[in-house]
Amino acid sequence: EDEDEDEDLGGGIDEETKKQIKELREGKGMTMSKEQSRSVLFGLFPEPDEWDWIVFFVALLQIYMSPFTKVEESFNVQAMHDMIFERQNLDRYDHFQFPGVVPRTFIGAFINAILASPICLLFESIYAPRVISLFVCRMVLAALSVYSLATFRFQVEKKFGKIVSACFAVVCSIQFHLLFYCSRPLPNTYASIFVNLAFASWLKEQYEVLFSILAFAAIVFRSELVVLAAPIFVSLVVLRKFSSLSAVIKVVATAAISAILSLGLTIAVELIGCHRGG
Repeated sequence: EDEDEDEDLGGGIDEETKKQIKELREGKGMTMSKEQSRSVLFGLFPEPDEWDWIVFFVALLQIYMSPFTKVEESFNVQAMHDMIFERQNLDRYDHFQFPGVVPRTFIGAFINAILASPICLLFESIYAPRVISLFVCRMVLAALSVYSLATFRFQVEKKFGKIVSACFAVVCSIQFHLLFYCSRPLPNTYASIFVNLAFASWLKEQYEVLFSILAFAAIVFRSELVVLAAPIFVSLVVLRKFSSLSAVIKVVATAAISAILSLGLTIAVELIGCHRGG
């Protein structure tokens, strides 16, 4: 059979090219072989490659070109400052005196501050200007955002091939909006990190993880993510991606549990961080 296939391919073609043509015929050409796969953590998170570093460099360039923040970022900027430098002294938190018009979650700022605090406190110990901590926090957030894109792109690469994956990275690098905002401490930015992870789970056909992540992001950061989750769920049902009715029920139940736990978490955090002292 292999000899017949070789004759069908004709002469003058090297063995490597013949192998690639055979893989395309067998439907393997659009996926990555085990030898080509990058290292993964927990089966989902990839080891960054050169494209990820390029995207991250562009994100850092955006921080350099636009180092300061906009007024709508003030809530999370002040929250990160207080968490890093005031720590357990909640009475000194800015939000007790200036709670703002619309209460927002502290969870994104808390994660950001925890990851950035070792570097920020190092700069504080050498009496560096505190504004450096703002740049550190933004760089940490940019790293989280870019890595979530890398996780999504990794699944794109496995499903559609390296060319599509590279095009994805190029588009992320050359369009302004995404990398300008990926380091800015806004609810949309924190939500987008989880959405990218959810999309990676979608391509990996891990539907329970997909809807659990979206439920968490919708409850904690942006409720309108329900509008994103609903058509995804409907499309999966219509395309019969679930093996049985019990699989559908399991996904819904898992998402509901995630939503309830997320609600409990955000209420507990906000009762501490956003208490208005009245």
